[in-house]
Amino acid sequence: MYTTALVVIFSVCSVFVILGILFFFFWKMGKKNVEKSQILIETLEKEFGLSNQEPESVYPNLHGEIKGVKVEVDVYFQQYARSGQAGPGQRPWTRVRAILPSSYAPFLVHPRGENFSVNPDDSPDWYKVKEDYPPFDQKYILFKATDAPADITLPPAVRNALITANPPVAVLGKVVSWMKKDTGHSPELITKVVRSCADVASAIVESS
Repeated sequence: MYTTALVVIFSVCSVFVILGILFFFFWKMGKKNVEKSQILIETLEKEFGLSNQEPESVYPNLHGEIKGVKVEVDVYFQQYARSGQAGPGQRPWTRVRAILPSSYAPFLVHPRGENFSVNPDDSPDWYKVKEDYPPFDQKYILFKATDAPADITLPPAVRNALITANPPVAVLGKVVSWMKKDTGHSPELITKVVRSCADVASAIVESS
């Protein structure tokens, strides 16, 4: 009887110790993520003059203008199905977008090796073309609007801005964008992305 009671007490204590360790671990991770997000926000505010729209939020929601183009940095939550009774889950994606004033160019540009929710290959409104310029064709896939005039080409300044972009960015309608899963990306990486999106969007506007 005495031995059984000790076993029960030991088991209960073990459970509380494990729960305590897990709580501390997740608290530590959460605190670290908040600190990373704050460093990112401060870096982008200082580097580009972007303004955080939700100071109380853990995640960045930055807006501003760079090279005459509206730029946004935020977090997008993608829903996905989970097995069992858990219901749908959410995955956070860090998103950078340079918003064009209108649909300037009748083309879409996808970085190679990346999947997008809308695939122009499946749409009669778009067809795939090659620039016949290896530095571009090796890095991107170019689509033109079906109803675009035959002499419409990708402006050289836009092509050069896309080639220079590191990491590569996409041109999707009225948006030059970049998205990557999770939120713990380094300020150095996101700074490069913001600059690339702004440079490509600015080149599109100036070439229109």
